[in-house]
Amino acid sequence: MKFLLMMRFKKTICLIVAFLSIGALTFAQNDCFPAKDKSNQILVYDESNIFSAPEERALNQRLVQISNNTSNQIVVVVVNDLCGMDKAMYATELGQAWGVGRKGQDNGIVILIKPTGGKGQRKTFIATGYGLEGIIPDATAKLVVENEMIPNFKQGQFYRGVDAALDVLVPLAKQEFNYQAYNQKVRKVQKRRKGGEA
Repeated sequence: MKFLLMMRFKKTICLIVAFLSIGALTFAQNDCFPAKDKSNQILVYDESNIFSAPEERALNQRLVQISNNTSNQIVVVVVNDLCGMDKAMYATELGQAWGVGRKGQDNGIVILIKPTGGKGQRKTFIATGYGLEGIIPDATAKLVVENEMIPNFKQGQFYRGVDAALDVLVPLAKQEFNYQAYNQKVRKVQKRRKGGEA
């Protein structure tokens, strides 16, 4: 009997420790995210100052207009530290913590940029909410990063890179064209660059 009581006590202690650990991890992650603007009028957070003041204003105006005129919401978040998370986890969890997109539709997009660090430490990622996953799959979001953003970022043109990404993401989200058409177009461009047939 004492043995059974002891085992139950140990299981209870283990469960309490597990819940506390999960709670501490969640708190640490939330503490790691920048504070969200409650008015939903500031959709650009630039911790690294990669955008000039006019660029940030123009970008924010475009994002607010997208949010007001469609059911989708896009935020651009530039941070110096991912707090030990990989880029996909950070972008996804920040989107959930901020509630990006319409309630009940989960149709938000987080464009995450970490421009600091040496080679291999700089990160860019586009996370889409579940409501947009069928319209903008992860593979397509990755192509947008690789073909619209990174080439501009390499030239120090961060605003141009994000603007080019929005030129693809917004019509995709509005279903003005589908991701297969974009994927095909990118593959043709890549072939041309490699000297193959278009």
